[in-house]
Amino acid sequence: MLPEKYNNPNKPGAMSVCLKAIAMTHNTIKFFSDMGVNVVVEHVFYHKELVDECVELLHEYPVLFVHVICPVEELRRIEKIVRLRYWTG
Repeated sequence: MLPEKYNNPNKPGAMSVCLKAIAMTHNTIKFFSDMGVNVVVEHVFYHKELVDECVELLHEYPVLFVHVICPVEELRRIEKIVRLRYWTG
């Protein structure tokens, strides 16, 4: 989930910052693959354009996309658990 200050599409520049960060994530996946490193990435695509950009960048790479659908409430619940684990060790 996006931090609140970037989760407002009406705020100037908010989405461009997020889109740049997401594009860097996709390029990092490509970099690791180029280095021979296998990675598992949990990724939520908020917009179809992000899926298209990722597929275009990685179409020649050994990528498996798994489509999982769950309610937003469940994503938020999981995010809270992950944050607690990260900060409490």
